[in-house]
Amino acid sequence: MSGQRFVGGAIIVAAILGGAASFGLGRNESVVRADGASPTEKTRPGLAKYRRYCQDCHGADGSGSDMRPDMSTLPDFTSAAWQETRSDTELLVGILEGKGSHMPGFNDKLTSDQAKEQVALIRVFKKSVDKPQK
Repeated sequence: MSGQRFVGGAIIVAAILGGAASFGLGRNESVVRADGASPTEKTRPGLAKYRRYCQDCHGADGSGSDMRPDMSTLPDFTSAAWQETRSDTELLVGILEGKGSHMPGFNDKLTSDQAKEQVALIRVFKKSVDKPQK
């Protein structure tokens, strides 16, 4: 099933995830990790897809701060608290099926492997500890 387009339904997600915990982490150039490191497409699979489909809303740093005034429910991928309340399966379903009125589903644009790469990228944004809000 790996590499095929997602046909629909959360039931298939468990089979697609397979090794969710084994998503590879690396460095890339445009997306900025919470630790300040900057990954490349060669070491960060999925970076080109993130730039194409996600970065305009979620930002290069994953915080979504530029778009949040227009989309109050936009998640902050850098928030450890937000990350800890979402499973890889929930993120995968959201990417493939969409969420609410602002987040379209990408099951027609991403293969299951590409969607898993996006989940891995989202996890890279997590800061080790959230800073107190002022």
